Parts: sequence; C-alpha cells; structure tokens
Amino acid sequence: MLGICVSSCGGEQTSLPDPGAVPAGMRSVTLGDGSLLHVPNQAQRILPATSAAVDLLTDLELHDRVIAIPLAAFSWSVAAREPERWSEHTVLNALEGEAILALKPDLIIAAPWSYQGPLWVARSVNIPVLPLPDAKSWIEIEAGISLAGRALGVQDRAETLMDDLAARRSKLAAAGRPSRRMVAYSNFGAGGHTSGTGTTLDLAIALAGMENAVDGKGHCELSLEEILSISPEVFLTSTGRDMVSPGAEFLRNEPVLSHLEAVKKGRIIVLPAELFSASSHRILDAAEEVARQVDLLFN
Repeated sequence: MLGICVSSCGGEQTSLPDPGAVPAGMRSVTLGDGSLLHVPNQAQRILPATSAAVDLLTDLELHDRVIAIPLAAFSWSVAAREPERWSEHTVLNALEGEAILALKPDLIIAAPWSYQGPLWVARSVNIPVLPLPDAKSWIEIEAGISLAGRALGVQDRAETLMDDLAARRSKLAAAGRPSRRMVAYSNFGAGGHTSGTGTTLDLAIALAGMENAVDGKGHCELSLEEILSISPEVFLTSTGRDMVSPGAEFLRNEPVLSHLEAVKKGRIIVLPAELFSASSHRILDAAEEVARQVDLLFN
C-alpha cells in the first residue's frame, strides 16, 4: 500500500544510494576470492606492507609513488641489494594503525598473512587494502602481478614483466641440467629447520630444475638423524648477519655430518638472505642463482 500511495500522490521519489556504485575517482578490481575492491584510478601514495610488495612495485617502476617501506624490506627484498634507491623513503618500523594513518596512504598493498589489526584501522577510514596472493606457486605469483597491474593502472608493465619472467623460466627449463636432490637448511643456534612442499623455497628449487629431498609439507624442524637419512646431494642455505652463513658453518663443522658426500665435497649453496627468503617473483632470481651454483659444483 505504501508503494501505491507514493506513486499516486505525485511526490518526488528519492533514490537510495547504490551500495555497489564505484565512488568518483575510483575503480573496481576483482580479488582472488571474487570480491570487489575500490581503488584509486591512479594511486599516488602507495604503502607496501610487505617485502614482496616492495619487490613488485620496484619492477613495475612505481618507486616514485611509494610513500614508505617496511624496515624488513631492507633484509628480505630487492631493497637489501639496492638500499640507496630507497634511502630517502620513510621507513615503517612496524605495521601499526597510528603510523599508517600518519602516512596518509591512498592504497596499501599487503599479504593474506599480514597483521590484520592495523589494516582494519586503515579500512575503517576507507583506505583500500589490496591483498596479494601468496607466492607458493607460479600461478599465484602471476596472479599477484596481474592483480597489481590492474589495481595500479599499469597493466602493460605487468604484462611485460610476466613475459620477461616467462622467458627466464623457459631458459632455466631448457638448460637440461641433471636434477639434484637438495635440502634447504637453516640453523641460527636454535636447531635446524627446513622447507618442504608448499613453501617459497620449494618453488625456487623446482624452478631451478632440482628436487626437494624433504618429504614433508611447510616449514619444519630437521634433526641430524633426518639429515643423515636423507643424505642430500646439495644443501641450500643462506647468509645471516654480516654476510656470514650460520647454516653453512654448522653443516661444515658438525662431526655427525662430516662423512656426508655433500659436506665432504663442499656442496653447500649459500644464497643472499633476500633471495633465500624471497616471497615475490624474485623467487625466480633465487632459482637462477641455485642453478648457477649447481653448475659450478658439478662441472
């Protein structure tokens, strides 16, 4: 009856706002879960919340639109190798709501595992948060590059980057080097750890054409007895502080492991920390370095 009365009384009808309407100056991008996110047509104050986001923004040539980078990026991203490029940027020591709001970003790039508390604060004042997929498979990496390209209005750059990465992957695959059984190993004094299937290091090993000899999923502890049982052809570890590799030093000096072929012949590959812990398309950089060092060890 109310609807009949309104139409018959000749009064003006007021339309309710469309909750799905895109605000002026914004556009919608579809996220991996199918939901829509409104982002600025041309974000100019981008805040990367992760090291992976710093890698991606670097290779999409958006350095000049970044307002700050997380402190961890100087250890785990391309910024570790090119710190001078980021020396004038504000450094975000911790992902905290107050610090984020003070920077006044118009877009935050995060990860599914990013601490959600500060991001909720950002969302509460309508700062869009773009969650990139994890980098546990190459499909996820490409999906993240494509999503970022659409969200940032640089689809052409994203496609160029993916084409370059595809060519590099093909070159690695075409090398025809023998597959070596490899174990990723870390030991910073609190016991040994390794990376099984479903990890970024597992992906790097596979891209290099090698075999991850660890029979397990995710990141897990690795005892001396397990190392002896696996007896890998090659160990893969990383540098720590001051470019020293605690993992390599442990493997070389642990008497229990001294008779292993990989230890006796020095088949221990040491990656820079930013490659060993890469969580972006830079995993391919790690794979190329693994392949290069494998060639040196066996040729």
